[in-house]
Amino acid sequence: YMQCISEDYKDKTQTYEIIKEKMQHNFDAFELIDLTQFNQSIYKEGDLVMLVQDFELSFVMAGKRDYVRGKERIFFEKKNGTWKIVKGL
Repeated sequence: YMQCISEDYKDKTQTYEIIKEKMQHNFDAFELIDLTQFNQSIYKEGDLVMLVQDFELSFVMAGKRDYVRGKERIFFEKKNGTWKIVKGL
């Protein structure tokens, strides 16, 4: 997962290391994670590309199934020929 995120990630107080810790905590806590994305649109903003999408994240934690729905904006930047997430998680 972290291979998709730039080590230069910066969004308010979030950094690459904070995202890494948060994702490790989530992966350890959840028994099952299923992410569905839909209604995706891509926009170019200067040197960045912004993906706007709706999502549904369903998961099982402590034997209980639950889900979260929402809309997100994720920003990508191309460095050394590879697109990486730099903002929006």
